Amino acid sequence: ISESSRLAPYDDYSRSKLDAEQRLVELFECEERGSELVIIRPPLIIGEGAPGNFGKLIKLCSSAIPLPFGLINNKRTVLSLENLVDFICFAKEKVGVSGFFTLADDEILSTKDMAKEIKSSFGRGSFMLPVPKILIKALSFAVRKPHFYEQLCGDLVVDNSKSKSYGWRPTVD
Repeated sequence: ISESSRLAPYDDYSRSKLDAEQRLVELFECEERGSELVIIRPPLIIGEGAPGNFGKLIKLCSSAIPLPFGLINNKRTVLSLENLVDFICFAKEKVGVSGFFTLADDEILSTKDMAKEIKSSFGRGSFMLPVPKILIKALSFAVRKPHFYEQLCGDLVVDNSKSKSYGWRPTVD
């Protein structure tokens, strides 16, 4: 995913984010401003106390129960909260930084890798049950959360080369 990727919001939350982006762009086009508009499109944000999907993953991994991620070898990028804050400070200080930015840490992980690391940090065993992805997909449709499967098992690699072209580099890995 890059700044030029086609946008396809699938729920009210993502549609509201896109609407906010469009309104900000219109506002900055219509008025003379002394600042640049920077819109960050991050993947999953990770860090201590992170809410949302990462918070849910942490909660799952804190239990002793083996998780069904043994056969998930997807490719995902994430963004640490520290790197997000660092980029915001960078964009604020660096003249000419403007536009849309897909931002991510450099490392590519899988859901299984993330879960193993989190479980390890809790001193838990990192064994993952080898549940076929088709079963996880069927379950997500059965509970009427079809996007859950994609969030858990799908690939989501974000291209952060635009931010790097301005001189920014992730400070935390």
